Parts: sequence; structure tokens; C-alpha cells
Amino acid sequence: MSEPLLFITEEAPFPPVGGRRIREALFIKLLSEKVPVEVLYFRKGNPTQEMPVASLRGLFAPSELANVTFTQIRSPSFLMWGQPLIQALKQRAAPGRLIWFSGPKMYDYFFRARAMGYKIVCDDDGVPRKYLSGADLIVVPTEAEAGRVRKISREARLQVIPNFVDTPYFEKLCTHQGQSLLFSGSLDYEPNIKGLYWFVEEILPRLRAALREKMPRVVVAGNNPSPALNDHLRSHAVDVRANPSSMLDLIGEAAIVFIPVREGGRTQIKILQAMASGRCVVTTGNATEGLALTPTYDVFVSDQPDSFASDILRLVTNPDLRKEVGNHALKTVKDRYDWTCIGPLLDQLLKGFQRT
Repeated sequence: MSEPLLFITEEAPFPPVGGRRIREALFIKLLSEKVPVEVLYFRKGNPTQEMPVASLRGLFAPSELANVTFTQIRSPSFLMWGQPLIQALKQRAAPGRLIWFSGPKMYDYFFRARAMGYKIVCDDDGVPRKYLSGADLIVVPTEAEAGRVRKISREARLQVIPNFVDTPYFEKLCTHQGQSLLFSGSLDYEPNIKGLYWFVEEILPRLRAALREKMPRVVVAGNNPSPALNDHLRSHAVDVRANPSSMLDLIGEAAIVFIPVREGGRTQIKILQAMASGRCVVTTGNATEGLALTPTYDVFVSDQPDSFASDILRLVTNPDLRKEVGNHALKTVKDRYDWTCIGPLLDQLLKGFQRT
């Protein structure tokens, strides 16, 4: 591959908070170990001189991104991004050059890139139907998602690359004894918002009634919470941490990570991060879809308010059980979802394009 792989995304995924940003950041890092990568990204408002690498906060050493170039498409608003991006694509176009689309807004430029001769990889984020058969490859995180795409388009070319995590980065938290209950994720993502409303209205009252003065602090952390969500959570005495620069300290302060997401269909990277940190996770069947996890061994899975609250109560009051499940969780992540397991899959992907 003579030209750098071109990776285009709505925003630079640093700091990597939220499932899509985390997946993007790890893909960029791993791809750059195999080929040069140029990241084209956008930022609304006034341009900033801060490079994405300055906001990594320990996730990667700068030397680990030595094979990555970050190029900011500067524009005062999203509506004005189009022409600068099209011009950037024209300047970089070469027959067969590989371009990686990440994020739903990027598909507006799909047919332009195709007409310029690019080979297109889409990291699935609800790829619109009209693009499925036109992509050279669609990357999906689970076999279940691959099946969903095949039902829509038999012509779609697919490769499953599971969600993954940098285990050593989070494993160092295993020696920390946290106390809080933590949710982390994008706070402008509708399934997360609905799940949090369900938690504070149906589950949190049960916890407080049972634990009384022993009730742990409840922390919700993530990007872009609306004023309405922020006010609603705070009215239930929830500690809201908006737009954190890193999740590491917050995970370290947590005893239990709760993920009450009941719709959305995306595998939750935040589950893997918590498990890699040796934290117990209480979540739903929807959130674990596509992950090969054993309930009550790796995670606790509950879809009803009573059982969800009971699982948290059981863990809050039993430190030995928390330690046991946390150890199981860490081992499972190391065996199945560590990012070192993904390298051969990316090799396979890139070799396929070299042959064509």
C-alpha cells in the first residue's frame, strides 16, 4: 500500500470517551502499526491548535502514533464542511487508495469518494442501505450484526472485527478499591438517555430504600449531556461528570459499573473497559448482545428493575463476590477481547485489498 490509508471521521476520537470514539482510536492505533494512516477530522467553531495526540491522557504514548498524520478540516459549521472535505479528497485521490469511513455523517461523501477511485471500508454504524452493496468492505463488531446486514443486502461484503480493549491500560486499576456506582457513555445517544431515565426512576429508588445510609455515590460520566438530562439526573442526587478528559480515574473510583441500556443494538465497549479494570458490571441483555460472556460469572445481566437492583445490592454488600467476578471478567477480556487478538484480522483485511 503505497499511499497512507485515509481515515475520515466527524471528530478526532481523542479523548476517547464513548463507544464509537474508543473504537475509532483503537483502530487508528492498530492500523498505523501496519500501514501509514492519515486521519481527516472536523471541528466546529474556531480552529484549535491543539493536536489530538495532546489529549490522549496515557491511552497511547506519542511514539505509538508516529505513523499517523492528523489533518483538521476547518470550518465554522457542519453545513460548511462539505466543500473543504471534497477538496481534500480530490487532492489525495489515487486509483485504489483505501479510505475508511467512520461515523454516520461521513456517508454523505460516499459516492464522491467512489467516483474518485477510492476503495471504501465502512466501519458499521448503521450504514444506510443504499451504500451496503457499493462498499468494498463493511466491518461489523458481531456475527449478529453481520446477519442483520446480510438480510438487508446479500451483496454486502462483510468482515467481523469484534470490539476490543487495551487491557494493560485498564488492568492497572485492579489494585484500586473503588466505592461508587458508575455509568459512562455518550450522553447525547438516545438509548443511553432512555436507559438512564429507567435507572433513576425505577432502580435507584429500590437501591436507596434497601441501602439507606450505606448507599454508594452514583456517578454518570460522558460527553454532551443536554441541560434537561443534566437537571434530571442531578434532581435524583446523581453526580454528573460532563465531557471528562479521561475515564480512567472515574473507573478507578468505581466498585460497580452499571449499564442500563435496553435498546440500540450496539455492543458496549464500556463493558469491556470495566471488565479489563476488574470491575463488576451489571447490565442488560441488549447491552451484552454479541459478547461471549457468562452471566453471574463475567457480568450480571438483568432486564427487570427488581432483578437489576438486586444484582447491584448483592455486589455492594459482598466485597468477596465483587473480587471474584472482577477476576473472572479480567481473564475473559484477556482471552477474547484484548486488542492483540485483532491484529490478525486487520492483516487479513489489508491483504485482501493488496490482492485487488
